[in-house]
Amino acid sequence: MANISVNSFSCPVCLNFLEDPVTIPCGRSFCKVCINGCWDQEDVKGVYSCPQCRETFNSRSVLRRNNMLAEKVKLLKKAAYSAHCYAGPGDVECDSCTGRKHKAVKSCLVCRASYCLAHLKPHFRAPAFKKHKLVEACAELEDKICSQHNKPIEIYCRTDQSFICYLCTMHQHKGHDTVAAKAETAEKKSFPSLCVSPGSEDSSSITVNQHLSFDGVRKSLTDLKKQVEHICEEEFNKIHPQAAAVQMTSLSEPKFREDFLPCRYLCYLTLDPNTAYPDLFCVRRTDR
Repeated sequence: MANISVNSFSCPVCLNFLEDPVTIPCGRSFCKVCINGCWDQEDVKGVYSCPQCRETFNSRSVLRRNNMLAEKVKLLKKAAYSAHCYAGPGDVECDSCTGRKHKAVKSCLVCRASYCLAHLKPHFRAPAFKKHKLVEACAELEDKICSQHNKPIEIYCRTDQSFICYLCTMHQHKGHDTVAAKAETAEKKSFPSLCVSPGSEDSSSITVNQHLSFDGVRKSLTDLKKQVEHICEEEFNKIHPQAAAVQMTSLSEPKFREDFLPCRYLCYLTLDPNTAYPDLFCVRRTDR
């Protein structure tokens, strides 16, 4: 029954709630814009029809707004909006709503409260709320506040791998590699496989050096490179005197077939017809 009542207030052309509804001679109702658009295409023929029942009319009727139907549609829209805005399981509730709670759309880090669309309006209108920090609605607002400075967490420290506030960058995180918290979150979402490694449930037992850097790695690689170069130089110095002592002898230029192919590489050629390539031909040389 609910579906039937909603469909009866929907436009058959756009399938949305009737907007500025008008009723045509056949008794059916449409959005004024929708029915005018349909009839504009039939002006050439001079015969107009209902887009739903296909009943034809010889003249284009003057469309008048159906005020009673418009009021019913308005009440239905309001009821549908209210039902959609109520907080359900897993939704963040508005802290200012009394009775049945609406779904929060934003959370304020200064007020430390979450608001629905209606109760959020003062944050956009009143000058006193202009400096308040609004974020997406979240249930655990305390996780968005720096416990040390009581300021919104807006920065991520890559050196210490932790989220901090702007005051933290002036003290214990001074000079560290920092980025905006939103940028770091977006980057981690782009590479989810790099964020959580296998066995991360045992990470609590791992001690991490907060001042870890690649300076030690670079120094080790530089020292290793010097050692390899030193070993190569020593080996080259050992080989060079021995190579200089080797006497090079030149071979005489071969003139006969026997000189080109030493006897130890010569052998008689045998041909097995069963395994030979089918297009292979043998030519017997008769000249000596």
